[in-house]
Amino acid sequence: MKKLFAILMAVSFILTLSVSAFAEGEGSDEVLPEELGAELEISYTTSNSLGTFNYGGTVTFDISLDITSIPADLKDVSVVLFEMYFDPYVLERADNGGIDEETGGEGDYTSILEHCPEGWEALGGGNDDWFELCIWDESMENPLKESASFSFSLPFRVLEDANADSTLFELREVIVYGYDMDVSYTLGPVEFTIERACQPDEIAALPEYALPLEIAGYKHAANNVIYYAEEDIAIGEYISSYMEITNGQDDMNYFAIAIVNAETGKVVYCDSVIGRPQSDKSEVVIPAGHYIIGVNGNKTEDYNSFTERLSVGMTAELINVNVDAMDPAEPFELSNAGFALCNPEPEIRYDSPIVYDSEESVMYIYANDLTASTVKDFFTNVDRIYGEDGTLLEDGDIVSTGDYIPSGFPDGDPICLVIIGDANGDGLVNQYDYILVKRHYFETFVLEGACFKAACIADGEAVGIYDYVYVKRIYFGTLLPESLFREVK
Repeated sequence: MKKLFAILMAVSFILTLSVSAFAEGEGSDEVLPEELGAELEISYTTSNSLGTFNYGGTVTFDISLDITSIPADLKDVSVVLFEMYFDPYVLERADNGGIDEETGGEGDYTSILEHCPEGWEALGGGNDDWFELCIWDESMENPLKESASFSFSLPFRVLEDANADSTLFELREVIVYGYDMDVSYTLGPVEFTIERACQPDEIAALPEYALPLEIAGYKHAANNVIYYAEEDIAIGEYISSYMEITNGQDDMNYFAIAIVNAETGKVVYCDSVIGRPQSDKSEVVIPAGHYIIGVNGNKTEDYNSFTERLSVGMTAELINVNVDAMDPAEPFELSNAGFALCNPEPEIRYDSPIVYDSEESVMYIYANDLTASTVKDFFTNVDRIYGEDGTLLEDGDIVSTGDYIPSGFPDGDPICLVIIGDANGDGLVNQYDYILVKRHYFETFVLEGACFKAACIADGEAVGIYDYVYVKRIYFGTLLPESLFREVK
């Protein structure tokens, strides 16, 4: 409080500051020395209806000091000093009051006072992580002889989701001085740790492609759940500790789960049935800093959608859920929250005969007579290929023009596979393809969609005379599709 000290010196006050021991609190009242007869209270309000601190929200600290009696040695009260610190990574002051923006020096903060004795004013100052306020009898004509109340509010913007390790706000000390400044009482301090957030300040609409999450932590009901592990915990221990068997069930409702790295969002482990007998013996570990998403088998539509798509390497996109600030020990009902599984963007191995048109969402493959296993090997991160009719291909199945791999985005179009020359969609290049391409060229037949793309070999835009020549040569073995790929590259 050196700057305010200098100001008070300018009006002939001499301050003797005292230091008190640190005292912790969590937003509760702090009872001050009985001989002073004073109570300090701090409360806060946030723009989040849950009372949590999330990026983009606001929080206002309301501070009040009620002096009910003044001890004889103090005689009166003429100055009240507040010194406050806050976490600059989480909070930013939303109103600088009367601070001098050019110098950052003290300014008139009387406007933030909501209640104080008549004739009293306020000076304030500070920087990015602390603030000080001096409320005083500026006229020296209105000292407090018996009782009085002071209150003011400090608004802040929330810069990022609060976590459980930071002290959000600390009222370090409140010093009450008498008129002659010879006697003072140091009151406080009070520390405010954060409340853990489960949802963002602004809850967005849940996209149609997302599956709902109804409970953070656990609950013994047919709900889709999310759980965050602060320490390593085996799945069996999680089930035993955080889930319950109810309603006379012989065993748990079954869940499909994904273990997700909270930092990267990547799925690192998945199990399609967990919670049935013996699942509480599972020694698979949910590592610290990871979370699980559990989709209940009783919710058949959600369960099927989840299990059909779930695989290691996918990314879990959380919507309206703040995992890092979620308390894993307590169940918490979520509002309009959910998640979506995002496939990784396909990564083609450097030696694979593939050209990817990301704008058209098409993979051109310059080879034919390929099994699903072979095509998967063309990528570093593709483990599923679907037939044109939506069925999952087995490793030994032939991949044909029109088959696809999932999009890298939950609501994106699937990536169509086009086998160069395979105009009839059977995965091979033979006489039937040659006939179709030739007929399309002479306008006695129309190729459409992926099959049309498979026939546009020369320029990729239209079927020309070279295209059915290429198809014929590939069929007779005088031209390798890989040689066309080298020309494209």
